[in-house]
Amino acid sequence: MKKKLLILVLMMTMTLTACGGKDKEETKESTKTTESTEATEEQVEPLTDEEVTKLENYLNSLIETEIGMYESEIDKENRIVTTRKHNRVKNDKENIDEFTNLSKELSSQLEGSVKLVVNYKKDESKTPLFIFKDGKLLENKIELAEKEEKKQEKEKKKNATVFETDNGKYEMTDYELIRSKYDKNVRVLVITMNYTNKSDEAQSPWMSFVGDVSATQETDSTEEILDGVITLVPDSYKPEAASYWDKKIKPGATVEVIIPYELVSTNPVELVDFITEGKKFSKTINIK
Repeated sequence: MKKKLLILVLMMTMTLTACGGKDKEETKESTKTTESTEATEEQVEPLTDEEVTKLENYLNSLIETEIGMYESEIDKENRIVTTRKHNRVKNDKENIDEFTNLSKELSSQLEGSVKLVVNYKKDESKTPLFIFKDGKLLENKIELAEKEEKKQEKEKKKNATVFETDNGKYEMTDYELIRSKYDKNVRVLVITMNYTNKSDEAQSPWMSFVGDVSATQETDSTEEILDGVITLVPDSYKPEAASYWDKKIKPGATVEVIIPYELVSTNPVELVDFITEGKKFSKTINIK
């Protein structure tokens, strides 16, 4: 009797163990299936050349009609359009609606989905303001991006290039490449600076700066003096700073102003003071 009972217990134990092992195997298989499904869902089909062309044509039409309001880049492999506006983007319904509509329009150009990432600045911003997909807002990180921007502004101020003459004080805080509002193939270097009039008469920041500093750029065969081109700057780009470009600033007054130059190549731009030909002041601005 005892032997029969012992055999019965052993058989039950083996059965339970076998079932338990089977359950574990099923659980593992289920986990693998889930992970495989998630991986499949995360994978996206790259944009085709035809889709990229459609997106580029649509974005170029915005540049032409909106006077350079948007500047965008297309990530073909991940189906992402990264864009920015020249003027500041606010965390309000008007801006969210604007980019919601832009996201819808981008997706309507394609058969599949595309993400829209909105940044402050194409080259410097690490945190996007918004992320949209097919007209839906997925992420709103504008507060985090604003904190990052303030930190960057402090760094810029700390590392600002300052040059002074009897004419004026030029505290250069930012250098940015933008597209002409008339022709997206024409690039413009914009220098943002705090200008102080140190002369005894009212004068424009532009005339003061070009009287003290030359801006040159090499081509394959020549060295060109760059032209100031405020007319090529989009209306929405730093409008207040742009308005001071040719205004008469009173002696002792300080304003933030932009000094734009039309580029003639992709070589570095050299800023050199006229009087000492670079001994007192020189700066090289690399063009990406």
